[in-house]
Amino acid sequence: MKNLMLVFLLSSSIAVAQSLTPDDREMIANAIMAGDTNVFLRLADKCPPDDNQYWDLQFFKAAMFCETQQYSQAIELFSIVKDAAPAYAIRSYQGISVAKDKLGDKAGADSALKASKELADEGTRMMRAGNDKGAIKYYSDYLAANPTCSNAVVYASLANLLEAHGQAHEALAICEKWVKTMPECPAAFRQRGGVKWKLGDKAGAQADFDKVKRLGGRVDAKGPTDETLAY
Repeated sequence: MKNLMLVFLLSSSIAVAQSLTPDDREMIANAIMAGDTNVFLRLADKCPPDDNQYWDLQFFKAAMFCETQQYSQAIELFSIVKDAAPAYAIRSYQGISVAKDKLGDKAGADSALKASKELADEGTRMMRAGNDKGAIKYYSDYLAANPTCSNAVVYASLANLLEAHGQAHEALAICEKWVKTMPECPAAFRQRGGVKWKLGDKAGAQADFDKVKRLGGRVDAKGPTDETLAY
């Protein structure tokens, strides 16, 4: 089980939360391998929900629920993450599939796995291979050729990659295109708000987070076992 979880957890080279130290990041894989939930949850709590990369940690938290056989909690949190942070949609569906299979829901597991495969593209394969530069070019070229793209995964993946590689202004430009093309998508405003927050535009970020709520989306990943997370 641990090896399976590591395959889809660590297959992408998107950077982990910037509020963590290099030692903290190294502890993530070790915590998964050791099944040390307490260590991992402590690391997850260090990343504020205002940071887009907060969702990196929430994804790993969902994986830990799965690893520790808390499958219902894993499914709930994976479901929140895939909608709030589409860059994690593919791997969240994979996690949902694993958890549902363990609960004996074969049809649900197959459906989630099918959804993950339908969302996969060349950019995904490049990220799994560690080729972030190639993935950035792939998604940039894709959006240039498809200016009315309505696939949230494409926008979120490119914005996440750019932000992770220190190109926050470029990430903001992608988010602006995403919001313009998909004005009813809560994830678009949450992603843009996170980039604005990082760039110091607190008022603009707050306006986007408020918009997320009006659209019925989530700013945080509060679940039944979590304390309330304020943003």
